[in-house]
Amino acid sequence: MSGIVGDLAVPPFARVSQPAGLPVALKALGIAVHRPVVVLVGGAGGMTPDQLATMAEAVQPIIPALDGWGATIVDGGTDSGVMRVMGQARDAAGASFPLVGVAAEGTVMVPDAGRVPPHPGDPGSGRRLG
Repeated sequence: MSGIVGDLAVPPFARVSQPAGLPVALKALGIAVHRPVVVLVGGAGGMTPDQLATMAEAVQPIIPALDGWGATIVDGGTDSGVMRVMGQARDAAGASFPLVGVAAEGTVMVPDAGRVPPHPGDPGSGRRLG
């Protein structure tokens, strides 16, 4: 799914309730498997401007290599902290490698559905790819 909701562009996303559904979701999103993957974690909203600037300086030189390798970046799926820095660096470099955000249901807003509650009995099972 993707499109426009109000004034916001919605990136493609898929809902996966079980790990076995990941290959189908990745294929539907056009994300190739068997490629290098970098998992980026930590520092969403609690980083200072100086820390964010340092992070930006650190990732800028590796963006061309990530793009050349056809890598995929997997992160927390928000537009804050280190995830925002990576997205901005990718955009500034004109890179095209995929950014895949993974977020538990109930922690993100899903277009036309509002806040989606976690699956009963398994609050961490949902994934948001986008």
